[in-house]
Amino acid sequence: MISDPSMFPVEYTQVINEVAEELLYYDKIAFQVYGENIPLAVLINTFGVKGIEELLEQQAIEFVLWTPIVTYLVEDIPGVLPLQSGNMSSKAHCDPEESIIRGMKWMLNPLPRRYRRTLTKKLEKVYKLPSPEAAQPAVEFGYQGFEANIFAQFGLPKTKELTELKVDERAELCSLANECLELAISASFKYDVSMSKRFVGLNRTEFQRLRNAELIRNVTDILFEIEQVPNFKELIKQGIIGIKEVPKIRGHKSSVKFRSWITQLGTSTKAKGIAKEYIDSIANTKGFFETQQGKFFKTVVVTAFSGVVGGVIGGKIGSFIGVTASKLAEPFIDLGLNLLDAYVFEGLTKGWSPKHYIDKEIRSLVERKK
Repeated sequence: MISDPSMFPVEYTQVINEVAEELLYYDKIAFQVYGENIPLAVLINTFGVKGIEELLEQQAIEFVLWTPIVTYLVEDIPGVLPLQSGNMSSKAHCDPEESIIRGMKWMLNPLPRRYRRTLTKKLEKVYKLPSPEAAQPAVEFGYQGFEANIFAQFGLPKTKELTELKVDERAELCSLANECLELAISASFKYDVSMSKRFVGLNRTEFQRLRNAELIRNVTDILFEIEQVPNFKELIKQGIIGIKEVPKIRGHKSSVKFRSWITQLGTSTKAKGIAKEYIDSIANTKGFFETQQGKFFKTVVVTAFSGVVGGVIGGKIGSFIGVTASKLAEPFIDLGLNLLDAYVFEGLTKGWSPKHYIDKEIRSLVERKK
């Protein structure tokens, strides 16, 4: 919904910039799609067909065709539970091809038929569909959370029975259940959550595993600040990185290596000093694990290696606009750097350092625009 049509150009530009940022921060981002794939039309309008094909080749984008729904009663019916669950049944909501075809109709300049057919086949391969049974557990979560008074902190305390809730309370309960549904589907696809979710703020282990996307962004921004270069948001805002340049820039080998490396460091929230020493030591001949900070890092931060090594190798990091896409850390965590950790780390960084990426890829762009 657009509350103020006069603000549409500003809001549209903001959304496009945010998508471009996500593509630079993460290996992959996924979009929630409700029926016709309007996000696809926006992406093609923004990056062009060539840009979209580059992103597909890089496995940088996915689409989740959203079929499950949780609804609430809008009329007061005594004795009836407030929520219902189900799935969308229209062809556009269930069939990726139909979703793509209808989405392309929103393009500013429609593609020739031969391009549409070729692109549609490629796009169908990056569609994901949630389980048909996904919505019912979210309803049960809503009921159980209300009965346990978990939702009191969200403004919905248990002061009455479920069947006695007023329409505004039913709407809020439905909103909480849908939020749970989104998180559950995110976890099932091994996605991280980028946008703020109320449940993610709870201090619970299962939700903490969904927070990696923000950590990756925050650590990247810290390193850019240390090296005194603008972050991706500012680079795009200032026109240093053009929107149409994003697919090519993120496809550079150095960019791919940096995202893999930052995924590991991103699972740690350690101080700037450690991050700075980490970068400098890799750039120098002296190994990081030979430094004093490195020894400390080895003891307390090595959790980032064993836990996410699968994610680094898989290279499926990213974020949703709504939900993010990434290979989550597996539950096995080791406090010591074992041989496999060391081997993988050496393989990732041999002959390359994140500082090289910042100097060669980012700083050079800044200097070019001066």
